[in-house]
Amino acid sequence: ENIFIEAGAKLEYTTLNASTGPIYIGKDAEIMEGSVIRGPLALCNNAVVKLGAKIYGPTTIGPYSKVCGEVSNSVIFGYSSKGHDGYLGDSVLGEWC
Repeated sequence: ENIFIEAGAKLEYTTLNASTGPIYIGKDAEIMEGSVIRGPLALCNNAVVKLGAKIYGPTTIGPYSKVCGEVSNSVIFGYSSKGHDGYLGDSVLGEWC
């Protein structure tokens, strides 16, 4: 009841845990296999969570962004990427970063 998935979203072998907050997956967004998501999370349209990522809420990933590795308590604006393993927490990443 706390997971909202828009049309065109792709999720493959992913764990979604909405017990700590809602999870929103936007239109045409993708979560690749092996990823673990713990809400609250907003994954905006056309954003991608790459293989094996670990995302903890509260986190927002903007449209057309790509994320990999571990992300916690962060806001990533549109068209930005964290395309490598490693940790990003308590952060704000501006647009086009």
